[in-house]
Amino acid sequence: MMMYSLAVAILAGLAAAAPLEVDKRQVIGTTANDLLNDRTCRSYYLIIARASGEPDNVGTTVGPALCSGLQSELGVSKIGCQGIGLAQGYTASLTDNIPTYDGGILTSPSAVIGATSIFNLAKSKCPNSKIVATGYSQGTAVLYNSIEKLSSTVQNQIVGVTLFGYTANSPNGGRIPNFPAAKTKVFCSDSLGPDGVCTAAEIDVNAAHLDYSSDYAAGVSFLRSAIGG
Repeated sequence: MMMYSLAVAILAGLAAAAPLEVDKRQVIGTTANDLLNDRTCRSYYLIIARASGEPDNVGTTVGPALCSGLQSELGVSKIGCQGIGLAQGYTASLTDNIPTYDGGILTSPSAVIGATSIFNLAKSKCPNSKIVATGYSQGTAVLYNSIEKLSSTVQNQIVGVTLFGYTANSPNGGRIPNFPAAKTKVFCSDSLGPDGVCTAAEIDVNAAHLDYSSDYAAGVSFLRSAIGG
């Protein structure tokens, strides 16, 4: 059984700012559906899997930070953002990542199916667009479980993935199985000591797991470099 500290309650209560409508002028808030809504494909899309307890489909931490960071560098007309949320079957419930590593996927099967559908949609709808992705905490499990099972054609469209507080970092050896290690960057916070989720044999949510703001710029830089151009 995983060890959950009092910090879990903090994670579940991450700031829930009122969502603002996302459009091609501004990305502020907790919802982004550019891939679903765009009539004309942008050159790049960032797919986001939020942490447990975060609101809507991109949350309030890693997702908005990397989305706005990439859009500041590349321009909103060039890169859109797409969250994986309730519409795709990802509730981000704490109870969904309780199973241990032995046979557990650390998220819900419906979330993995939903994430897979988003990656497949990117390929079918916007085959010439480059795809990057980011996940935080349970969101990392959503991403790795979907990406490792994608067809090689769909995987090839993904040029970079950042994983913050990777819940399967230890058993997966710091990478996404069946996916190029060079395309993946894992962030394990040590600002308040080692992140127990990244380093423990079983998930131990501690204070360090909740503090990744100092890594946002590096995450943007990695994905920007992966996109190239």
